[in-house]
Amino acid sequence: METDGTQTWFFDSKDLCALPILDRMVATGVRSLKIEGRTRSPLYVATVTAAYRRALDLLAQGHRQDLEAALPALLAELNSTNHRGFSTHFLEGSVPDHTYTPEGSALASRNSFVGILEEVSQGQGLVRLKNPLTPGQELELLRPQGPGPRFQVEGLRGEIWPKARGLSEERVWLNLPPEAQAGDLLRIP
Repeated sequence: METDGTQTWFFDSKDLCALPILDRMVATGVRSLKIEGRTRSPLYVATVTAAYRRALDLLAQGHRQDLEAALPALLAELNSTNHRGFSTHFLEGSVPDHTYTPEGSALASRNSFVGILEEVSQGQGLVRLKNPLTPGQELELLRPQGPGPRFQVEGLRGEIWPKARGLSEERVWLNLPPEAQAGDLLRIP
């Protein structure tokens, strides 16, 4: 919060992101990380968990140079989520100037969470929808190890054809790539 005596501005905090300094954190002996997920979507939690898991696996295997090479792609993956911008906050000793903004941090998003794959059978999957879905849309699977294959929505069937409204209890069957598994998330890339 900042004031000039006549007005008060509440500064909006950016989201914490330790990925750029993860190697230094691990070197200090850090053995666990907490992801802010309580008020976030399953897509946000899955995306962030997969990015950090990949980075931690590279460090555990002694591939620090591979992590440096993968960092731009991992940060791009984090940027695909709904977020308010990123900062290391106090993790580097002092708060970077860009961490708080008087105008507020705009929520940024590239991907849209479509739903959760509940069941897979013979190349088709039952999706519990979280957002609208239409035939012809391109989707991407998101799995614990990171983004999966992209595919186009074909063979969408259910009571909500031709356009799914995305209400939380609506479910549709659609054709899937062979790699799809129950528990995968679907998003618009």
